[in-house]
Amino acid sequence: EIEIDGHKFYPERLCVDHLNRIIASDAVNHRIMIFDHLGNHLLSFESRGREKGQLNHPYGVTVNSLNNIIVCDSYNHRIQIFDEKGNHLLSFGSEGKEKGQFDDPYGVTVDHHDNIIVPDMGNDRIQVFDPRGKWIKSFGSEGKGEGQFRTPQGITVDHLNRIIVCDFENHRVQIL
Repeated sequence: EIEIDGHKFYPERLCVDHLNRIIASDAVNHRIMIFDHLGNHLLSFESRGREKGQLNHPYGVTVNSLNNIIVCDSYNHRIQIFDEKGNHLLSFGSEGKEKGQFDDPYGVTVDHHDNIIVPDMGNDRIQVFDPRGKWIKSFGSEGKGEGQFRTPQGITVDHLNRIIVCDFENHRVQIL
């Protein structure tokens, strides 16, 4: 059991950045934790709330080619981007069903062009944004067929730039 800054550590998702640091989301404590490659705590950024830079149950976390930290701020229904020191750079998204809106996003990844790809769990779709958060496209719908989802959560991009999605309630992984 690890305690940092007086709080137990509840890691949800993690990634490794270009400096070989381990970045983990701690949704219970509404924070992002950064560790060196040996697991030593380097820094945290946290502030529970709805304002820009504040977090409410951050789950997914990834980094782009600039080593910016991209956080799936799930209960705020948005994506936030921070620099490698935890300074807020950009936020986008809101709650809803329209393009660029989310219903409990739980994961985030980037493709080879730094486009931000988000499984929009409550809306059973995948949304793609450019590196500045401008909506590009959405795909998928609720269902059991190819390209349909039921609670998509985990997501990554392989070396061929294919999107791979954990389709939770359909009990499968889809390669798109």
